[in-house]
Amino acid sequence: YFFGMKGLFSILGITYDSNQTLVLFILVCFAAGLIIDPLTMIVSMILAKSLSLKKTALFAFILYFISNFITICFADYFMQSIYIPDVLLFVISALMAFIELAFDDQPNEGTAKNSL
Repeated sequence: YFFGMKGLFSILGITYDSNQTLVLFILVCFAAGLIIDPLTMIVSMILAKSLSLKKTALFAFILYFISNFITICFADYFMQSIYIPDVLLFVISALMAFIELAFDDQPNEGTAKNSL
């Protein structure tokens, strides 16, 4: 995670004070994610049942995007040693949502859950 974030921040031109600041930013994002991700799953289940929505790729992307955006905004707000422009908050959140969607561990409908 450290080297991925360091590379992403370098490519996007995001400034931070030191490597320790970047590690702290990653830890704050993980801590915020521990709170936000379960809430996102609850909202996903409620919306899927009440609106009879299937978990489509677009629906999943929007939920992942919102979850990532809130997490990164939270970490950026409380850490004065990292500056992430608002436009890049959207870019990073969308990129992370695409990555989460690509690595989503949901089995396909045509495959069996246990193939042993």
